Amino acid sequence: MASKPRVSYVGAVQHVAVNGNNRQPMFLTDVDRKHCLSLLGESAVRYGWEVLSYCLMDTHWHLLVRTPEPTLSNGMRRLNSCYSLGFNRRHGRSGHSIRHRFMSVAVKDEAHLFELTRYLPLNPVRGGLIRHPEAWIWSSYRSELGLVPAPTWLHARWSVELHGSHGHLRRFVAAGMAEPGAQWTPGSDPTLTPPRPEE
Repeated sequence: MASKPRVSYVGAVQHVAVNGNNRQPMFLTDVDRKHCLSLLGESAVRYGWEVLSYCLMDTHWHLLVRTPEPTLSNGMRRLNSCYSLGFNRRHGRSGHSIRHRFMSVAVKDEAHLFELTRYLPLNPVRGGLIRHPEAWIWSSYRSELGLVPAPTWLHARWSVELHGSHGHLRRFVAAGMAEPGAQWTPGSDPTLTPPRPEE
């Protein structure tokens, strides 16, 4: 069965997920994670991407990006290729370290965009890696809250501007932590989870 064509247009906002091959770890060391973020920054500059948010896990990573020009496929192809070559070189491996190019879901409305402001930072919490999203140094959430300096290629203020304040963003993310038994799979559409009650 043929796969659906990717949504690609000027100004598209995309939720992107990249997975390790055979569900194996994509990142074995901090050097791997730093290499991935370096390549993401290079891609943002080279392709004119507006990186809104990211979160690096163990077996996969997430990206929320706006592409002023439809360059997502070309950029992700280069990023993944460069990362795989570096990963294999560092760890004495060969073959594919990434399961496929990448998955992407176009963000079509503000409700979806709001949900992504907590979907990405809550990934390490839901994955059992940490207890609070602010403790995970491999996501953009700390920069979005102004706790650490943001890299020049990250549009770190977008989520606070969307919510109106750091406090509103924190409370929205915390409300997502309170949802019992929720399981999010890599690349899933977070708008499919049950709605949370209003505070």
